[in-house]
Amino acid sequence: MDCNVAKNEREWMASEEIANLTVKNESLTALAKLGQWVLNTREEGGEGMDFGSKAIELGLLAEVMATEPCGEKCLCDTWALFPQKCLRLTDKAKVLGHD
Repeated sequence: MDCNVAKNEREWMASEEIANLTVKNESLTALAKLGQWVLNTREEGGEGMDFGSKAIELGLLAEVMATEPCGEKCLCDTWALFPQKCLRLTDKAKVLGHD
């Protein structure tokens, strides 16, 4: 293999790994901020605690209009009134291993 090709391939692989670490770091930062917000809000007596809105603000959840149940793990299926708003995990949340 040509040395330049091997070098370019190594550089490409390193840049992909850095990109993946950056995404994971952003996800972990968002989760840490959400956790800190939950703890702070709890200490304040839980007033105004809207977990879903905070998770949306941090990019961990996305609000979508569901016209039918999303799946067995989704809470929108328990309400059975459609259409309705449903909070779904974003790619930022899924990158941490949640399905």
